[in-house]
Amino acid sequence: MDERLRPPWAPWEAIPVVVAAIAASTVASVALVAGFGSPGGPALLLSAMAFQGALAVFTVAWIGVRYRGWVPALGLRASRPEREVVFGALLGGMLWFGLNYLVGPVVLLVWRAVTGRLPPTPNQLPGVDFGPVEIGIGAVLLILVTPVAEELFYRGLLFGSLWPRVGTGWAVVISASLFGASHFAGGAVLVPILFVFGLVQALVFRWRRSLVAPIAAHGAFNLIALVRILLDRA
Repeated sequence: MDERLRPPWAPWEAIPVVVAAIAASTVASVALVAGFGSPGGPALLLSAMAFQGALAVFTVAWIGVRYRGWVPALGLRASRPEREVVFGALLGGMLWFGLNYLVGPVVLLVWRAVTGRLPPTPNQLPGVDFGPVEIGIGAVLLILVTPVAEELFYRGLLFGSLWPRVGTGWAVVISASLFGASHFAGGAVLVPILFVFGLVQALVFRWRRSLVAPIAAHGAFNLIALVRILLDRA
């Protein structure tokens, strides 16, 4: 067993990391709104970027300070990173199509059977009118910053701390459940769909023993989603 995937930190340590990220990004958001004079548009995207950036920084900082020498256990290394990037990019494309055209329709059928109506259409970037500036910021946020931050936190920190204690199966389910729930604000229907995304990402991390492929998959998935959003709003 690769000892890089047997970290010493406990699952509860995800709590102070996310609290610190929320606090830091809240301060940044207030400054951004004051600077732009509006909570929407670039300020909204930059506020989201501040949170995701803080989540990544505090995840690495927490492990780096409390467990010196253990940062690689988050999964930031790969023996052949170029191969992992290609594999992850292909996986991200397959995930997007699979979740949208296989998992999504099943979720809608179940939702309608239970509630008697279809769910509201998800709106992941409300209040953003996409001009060139917003597209540029949104691309950096969704393709680069968010994949790194969320994979570090949900797979590297959270899943990595869970599987030695509760087993791979429960660790996958718990981390994927929290990942899906964290996207509730974008639309409740996203929760079960992104739960499946989280399942796959955790299993890939466990299999590849590196976050490089999951980060690339997440970036490719978000790239396709961003292009779709832009086309829908064109």
